Amino acid sequence: MALALEAAGLAHTSEVAAALNRLRSPHPVTRFETESAPVQALDFGGEGRFLIGGDTSGRVRVWDTYTGRTRLSARVQGAVTEAVVNYGADLAAVRGARGGVQVWDLSTGRLVRTFASAPGRAAGLTFVPKEKGLLAFGGRGGTVEVWDTATWSRTTTLHPAGGSVALTWFPDGDVFPVLATLSPRGNVDAWDMDNGRRLGTVRIPVTGGASTAVDYVLDAHGDDQAVVSDGTTTWVVWLKKLIINDWPTPDFRPLGRTVALPSVMGSNGLVAADSKRGRVMMWGIDPVYPPEIPEVHYLFSRPIVTHGSQITALVARRQSTGDFGPDAPPERLPTAVALTDGSVTLWDLTQGAQLAKSKQAIQDELFQLCSGMPLILTPQEWKKLIPELPYAPACVEVMKERGGGHD
Repeated sequence: MALALEAAGLAHTSEVAAALNRLRSPHPVTRFETESAPVQALDFGGEGRFLIGGDTSGRVRVWDTYTGRTRLSARVQGAVTEAVVNYGADLAAVRGARGGVQVWDLSTGRLVRTFASAPGRAAGLTFVPKEKGLLAFGGRGGTVEVWDTATWSRTTTLHPAGGSVALTWFPDGDVFPVLATLSPRGNVDAWDMDNGRRLGTVRIPVTGGASTAVDYVLDAHGDDQAVVSDGTTTWVVWLKKLIINDWPTPDFRPLGRTVALPSVMGSNGLVAADSKRGRVMMWGIDPVYPPEIPEVHYLFSRPIVTHGSQITALVARRQSTGDFGPDAPPERLPTAVALTDGSVTLWDLTQGAQLAKSKQAIQDELFQLCSGMPLILTPQEWKKLIPELPYAPACVEVMKERGGGHD
């Protein structure tokens, strides 16, 4: 894909249009360096640029999705159950089946904090991008501990009724993030992290299908549309309803199909796995902004698995900025998929019509690609693959022309 982008950046021919057309259907983008143990914890961080994975042997890796290179390689005792990278991409945290939460500084690769108060049977781990930066995780007795990542002092301890098995955060409509917790009973609670006060709650009719705490899902990726799963049934939940009680929107809507590993893609998309058939499925959520009744509609599925492997982890990246509107190219749909063979691959699930063969259409397509799915050759790779040209990756140049950029 990187070479296709470089070629497109140099010419606007029908051959280039045909190459870009092939990228308008679901396709693998990058396969990351891994070991043979299956990865069962995946998440995007750092505004979606970085991907973190943890496998059943305790290996933790953070990859740069722009270049495909490994940013961090570390190991913990026992299988990794959850893994996250913060918004600023300077901290990574994991929790394992044997208990404990460990935090690394991504700039140095150094382990900076270990929390022994996180038991192995508990679940829930997330960074919250408040001004000072917060880390929240499920602690002893069903509590949730919230820590300041600058001073490593505890700011509050939450006590959800029935405990907590999953955590996420969403915006309150202004600039302040709100923490949300899910209990095994199906209570989704919203919390003020400054004073530990419960802001609102909704009860999801869970059936208790999850065999362990980590099988529950509460995923919002920093948006107000969330997906909730008890391991058997999946619901779409509008989290802002927890703090705006006078809007007539239903609290939640069932997906209507049994899926595995559901993950939201911004406020208008949902990705999940059909593990038995080795496929990834995509749903749309309309409208993007309630208070109208949100509709969830099935879009398509794509086979991912070959040679008898199964999907062990899946996460969608929140959609990036780009061109929007009826005449804009299709948005890119980045999704990372891990298989039982130990592999982790970044896919683009975009499904779009044929690209027009015009210079403007190609330029717009390149901007959409580079906004939502940038892939940049390193200087060493460039010298090896395109030695006759000066180093000028297409995505860097395209973003410069549009007034953006990739750091």
